[in-house]
Amino acid sequence: MCHNRSAVHRSTLGHLHRRGCPGGAHAIYALSDYTIRLTPNEETTEQTWKVGEAHAHAAGEHSLQNIGTTEASFLVVARTPQTLSPSGVKVTPPKTMPSSSGLSKMLLNNDDFAVAEVRIPAGSLPRHPGLARIVYSLSDYTIDYTSNDSPAKSQSFQTGDTHWHDADEHVITNTGVTEARFMMVQLKR
Repeated sequence: MCHNRSAVHRSTLGHLHRRGCPGGAHAIYALSDYTIRLTPNEETTEQTWKVGEAHAHAAGEHSLQNIGTTEASFLVVARTPQTLSPSGVKVTPPKTMPSSSGLSKMLLNNDDFAVAEVRIPAGSLPRHPGLARIVYSLSDYTIDYTSNDSPAKSQSFQTGDTHWHDADEHVITNTGVTEARFMMVQLKR
């Protein structure tokens, strides 16, 4: 999925060496357990990631080599040079995600991204703000989505679906019979 402010792609890495793309900062979400050798700027490190973990890379080229015993599968959200357009909605970048209800878990929070895994049982979430964001479905689900810009609309998503939201205030109602589970990458600047 490409948007003028970000690009999203799902990557798999067998045991081949791969050169990363130049560009803006990247947020990476692990879709499998994997161990890689990462070489940014001629400095090599080895890192292991577990399903559901997130991390970030600074802008610039790098190379990757899968040194584990399984295929590495991960989602990459890369910033583009395009700036975020003003939405008219005043939204403050989160320091943490509201998790008192246990519905979200902050995975990464830096100057560029806020990455969280969200789980919504049947029912509604109260109206809340959200930055411009990319949503990646981790399960199949159906929701009603109501924002300050549009009336409620029913949407169904399948595991692996990706979609974009501009900054807004919104209400989400899980109208399905299964938990809605997704990973959300909010763009801070």
